[in-house]
Amino acid sequence: MADHWRRVCDTYQRAIAASEVESKDDPENEPYRSKYRARELLREVRALLGAEEESGERQEDEAQDEDTQSMLAARRAVIEYRLGVNHTETEEMSAGEEHLNNLGILWAERGEIIIGQKYLESAESLYLQYMKKIGKPPVDPDEHFKPEEQKLTEQERSKRFERVYTHTMYYLAQVYKHLKQDEKSAQYCHTTLQRQLEYDGYNPVEWAINAATLSQYYLGKQCYMESRHCLAAANVIFSKAGQTPSPEAAKE
Repeated sequence: MADHWRRVCDTYQRAIAASEVESKDDPENEPYRSKYRARELLREVRALLGAEEESGERQEDEAQDEDTQSMLAARRAVIEYRLGVNHTETEEMSAGEEHLNNLGILWAERGEIIIGQKYLESAESLYLQYMKKIGKPPVDPDEHFKPEEQKLTEQERSKRFERVYTHTMYYLAQVYKHLKQDEKSAQYCHTTLQRQLEYDGYNPVEWAINAATLSQYYLGKQCYMESRHCLAAANVIFSKAGQTPSPEAAKE
């Protein structure tokens, strides 16, 4: 069983490396070569988990079996999520929908704004319920395929979890803008900008542009103090462009 689990983890890590690292060097005539390779590896992991599930079903200890099944369900969910992202990254939206049919971003990007709104608002509600009931960050999806010594600290888990929620706020701001709910869009945009600063998850130029745009909204509403504050913040953050790498650039 130990050898089987090592194979699962190794295959998963190779899939992530192919998708996030090797894909940057794919040739122009095969732009998704590494993404396709990652997909095959993820499917291999799914098959390996299926074999592990069959083994778990034969456990004699009922309590242990329930724990095993719960963990396997979480791992399968991670793989389905990764496959969904893979399909959307290779512009195969219908296949991505099969895996990510509860992801509002996918619907919003396909122009199905109302459906996207529904799922994004559900995500927001789940986050608020979770934090009220549990109060601490969940295990990061990738941790299900890492050895114990590579588990994240609670601080890093929190940062990643909060960044995901920030993305939810960002896309809700876009959805409300499309629905002409300008005041609500501005509120979510403001929250997004605040959270990006708090959790150090932003590109300085993009942040400054969004803050300046929000400043214009407040100006049109004759909220001069808020408008001035946003514009001043935009100037400060824009001055940092080129000095502080974005989270994406820092990974490279």
